[in-house]
Amino acid sequence: MILGIAVLAKAQSPAAQPPNAGMEVWGSNPTLNEPQEPTGWVSENVFCSAFIGPTNPVSVTQYAPAFAGSHAAQIKTVVIPPPSSNNPAYPTIPDTVGELVLGTVQISSPYLLAGAAYTDKPMTFTFQSKYTAVGLDSAYVVIRLSQYSGGVRNIIALNAVNIPPSAAYTAQSFNLTYFNSGIFPDSLAIAFYSSYHRKDARANSVLVIDSLHFSGTVGIEEYQNLVHFNTYPNPAHSVLNITTDAKLVDHVSVCDLSGRLVENVRISSDYTVLNTSNYPAGMYMYNAINKEGVIQARGKFSVTK
Repeated sequence: MILGIAVLAKAQSPAAQPPNAGMEVWGSNPTLNEPQEPTGWVSENVFCSAFIGPTNPVSVTQYAPAFAGSHAAQIKTVVIPPPSSNNPAYPTIPDTVGELVLGTVQISSPYLLAGAAYTDKPMTFTFQSKYTAVGLDSAYVVIRLSQYSGGVRNIIALNAVNIPPSAAYTAQSFNLTYFNSGIFPDSLAIAFYSSYHRKDARANSVLVIDSLHFSGTVGIEEYQNLVHFNTYPNPAHSVLNITTDAKLVDHVSVCDLSGRLVENVRISSDYTVLNTSNYPAGMYMYNAINKEGVIQARGKFSVTK
């Protein structure tokens, strides 16, 4: 199929802001009694509860001075020590980890209720950050808008963006990448990571965030992608064939639905075979990017086993 949806900004009412966007309200789940964290957000602090490991290290704390208001949120990469009961979510959540995720936690399945109700289509996401990395560690923010329909969660927008090191508060801002602009979301998911790539995760990398803000709204105008870009078969099993103009596309960036980068595929000819045999079954998003870093085409494909 040829995928060709893009969106242009239109003047509409302002987008609603993320919950507790200023990191001003903090509290502790009265059932878990873990160290406090921003209200409406979840971190590895839940592993410090009496139910799991009260001696586990605290990952998320209040930070001052804030960029605005009284508090910012500090996310520190920690190492959750053995035994395995200290991290019952391993390997989904690694032992060396630092993250702050929009959502809530409960003591019965499903334990993590990720995201929050949200029905707008913002154009730009901005926040303030400081980041101190240990070794080759890297910080990221992942943001996703989706809608649940017919037993399937449809991804409307998805971004995974690197947060560069900075000793002082620095504004980070990017436009959301929309894959399905024809429908409105019902859910917003945001996750901040002080250690994003597991192999490079190092204890004591520290990310500070504050003043989250959405601006603008996105309207719908459809036109063909900037270049011809064809993928097949969809769903894929062991390979995904890509046809495009190699002079206009440098590489294809593939992400899973959590926003994690799966791989970058170099486009060296007009016909490329992407090996999906090691991909877990599920849905994937891609951006076709030129040498200047500009997205030329975007879309999604699924892998079945």
